[in-house]
Amino acid sequence: MTSVSGFLLTTCHVQKDGLDDLFRLVGSVEAALGAAEVASLQQIILLQGCDPKRRSEIEPRLPDWVTLLSTERSLSSPTARNAMIDHLLGDESFNPDAFVGFPDDDCWYPAGSLACVAGHFEAQPGLQLLVSRYGPSPSAAKCIIARRATLQQALSRSGCAAIFVRASLLAELGGFHELLGLGTELRGGEDTEFVHRAFHSAKGEAAYVSGTLVGHAAADPAKKATYYEGGLAALMAHSRRSPAARVALLRKIGVGAWLVIRKRMLPRDYFGSLRKARMNAPRLRSGRKVSPSAPAQGL
Repeated sequence: MTSVSGFLLTTCHVQKDGLDDLFRLVGSVEAALGAAEVASLQQIILLQGCDPKRRSEIEPRLPDWVTLLSTERSLSSPTARNAMIDHLLGDESFNPDAFVGFPDDDCWYPAGSLACVAGHFEAQPGLQLLVSRYGPSPSAAKCIIARRATLQQALSRSGCAAIFVRASLLAELGGFHELLGLGTELRGGEDTEFVHRAFHSAKGEAAYVSGTLVGHAAADPAKKATYYEGGLAALMAHSRRSPAARVALLRKIGVGAWLVIRKRMLPRDYFGSLRKARMNAPRLRSGRKVSPSAPAQGL
């Protein structure tokens, strides 16, 4: 067992998503704790679309290491994550040396996955950001070595489910930008923008693990065009940070052109994404946009 503890932040819309996937995730974490993969772990779960009666039915089914928050509202993905982050940072149990992950409710961890994450954060006390991939056939078999990541390597593994940060870095970053992500002005891209900031704040202490460390349904190629505008805006906002950041932006612009050529994106949507990215880049550079706090039980 490592001496490093962890926090996991998950949101689930009870009415839209149901609970089967969420309890699979919790079960995989419970198996990791039973195998002593992590010294200690707290999972914060925010239930959306959940009235007090439904919450009272769900809460007894969760283990005592889960902290349950709930709201009857539907929140954007970054607003929900930020509500959990704010709760974590204000909690007496907050440990700046711990790692923090952001698994979706339909994720799961294979045996050894959380031990891998905790082990790398323990072996490298300076490590600030660890990224991997997610997919339907996860395994911790390739987890032995964590290689120093370039910006592009970090961005290409920036799906929220497979991002792990040092808690002290999360406190510095403050959360996800609320202009980006599901339910926001710019669809998608909140994970790209978050990893971009995290990578530069990590000052060289960012690493990636080969293989697929987190279980999740395979990414839908059809959604690449849907979420293109958010990712483009995130990269454009931070393109002045370094030469590598400018290369990442040019690469993203090229991806959009490729989607148009392959008829997976309409030309008007591509040029519309470029306009929206230019318009919103200054707002994204200004830092996390904070929305009014959601009235969530337990906050």
